[in-house]
Amino acid sequence: TAMKRWDSDLSPHQACLLTSSKTALADLILAMEPDQAEAIVKMVPDATSYTYLWANFAQRADAQSIHDPFGRKLSDYYHTADQILRSIPGIVAFLEKRCGSDPF
Repeated sequence: TAMKRWDSDLSPHQACLLTSSKTALADLILAMEPDQAEAIVKMVPDATSYTYLWANFAQRADAQSIHDPFGRKLSDYYHTADQILRSIPGIVAFLEKRCGSDPF
């Protein structure tokens, strides 16, 4: 898998359908592409306050979205993983600001 590059094993991960009940229980939802975020908010309008794009947390001014690589080439998965990894410091800072110094 693409994550072997970072010595990570995501094989236990299983994608699941995002339902309105799961969405309503969430504290934070990170969508990769704007149309995904729009579909989430359409399903649960209250999710507007906790649905964000991964790219909003990227350390780049030109970040609009992180394209979902599903069904694409391995190099696309690498690119997406790089974008997500670059977003993590911004997500942690957001959670610390929102939840205090220990968001977990």
